[in-house]
Amino acid sequence: MSELLLSSFINFLSSKGLISQAYIVGGAVRDIIAAKPLRDIDVAVIRDAVGLGNEFAALTGSTAVPFDRKSATVRVARGGFFIDISSFKGNAIEDDLRQRDITINAMALPLSLAANGLISAKAKDSIIDPLGGLNDLAAKTVRMVSEENLKSDPVRLLRIYRFAATLGFSVDEATAEAAARLAPLAGSSAPERLAEELRHIFSMPDSADAVRMMRYNRLLENILPETKGQLDISMTRYTAVEIAIAAFMQMS
Repeated sequence: MSELLLSSFINFLSSKGLISQAYIVGGAVRDIIAAKPLRDIDVAVIRDAVGLGNEFAALTGSTAVPFDRKSATVRVARGGFFIDISSFKGNAIEDDLRQRDITINAMALPLSLAANGLISAKAKDSIIDPLGGLNDLAAKTVRMVSEENLKSDPVRLLRIYRFAATLGFSVDEATAEAAARLAPLAGSSAPERLAEELRHIFSMPDSADAVRMMRYNRLLENILPETKGQLDISMTRYTAVEIAIAAFMQMS
């Protein structure tokens, strides 16, 4: 079904002459590199993403759910699968990638290469990677695109550790230092966005290291100030529980 939805969207953009200005971005690019099946796909387009998404949803009997206006993003869903469609930030895809959070999320692939909704192994040779995301992916490293990008949206500070926990990657030293400097900004972010990132982190099987780094860099005490005096005790208990769960899983 994901291939059918993607194929329909490709045909839709082609009919409007926009296919050459549309790109697969974000985690879907990593999945393509790892030869994993695509379920949820992010696409960046040069035109009004919300308008295109609404029109495409109406034509295909899908559901369109706009995100907040600032993000200029709409989610088109059908049959349990979805495409997140966003407008370029800037005049070219490279401009958009340079405004993202971490390098492994700052890669793109021309959507035109996804013939019939399927992406061939050869398509990997056409990945647009202006910030060294492929090298960081190979090195299993989470590295920021820039400190300014983290300042502009402090929730990205948590995303650093979310992806470290999700992928089992280490955090680049300069990135960890920037996260520590900017930690006081995190508390000013919308609570629901912070909660979403924390849920992702805590749900990972090996999240203790990422949580420990967040504690060391003062992220936790800035987003959960009421627990400041209890964090050392909480971390000890958290680590113990995770070790116990890991041991249980090995026995089962």
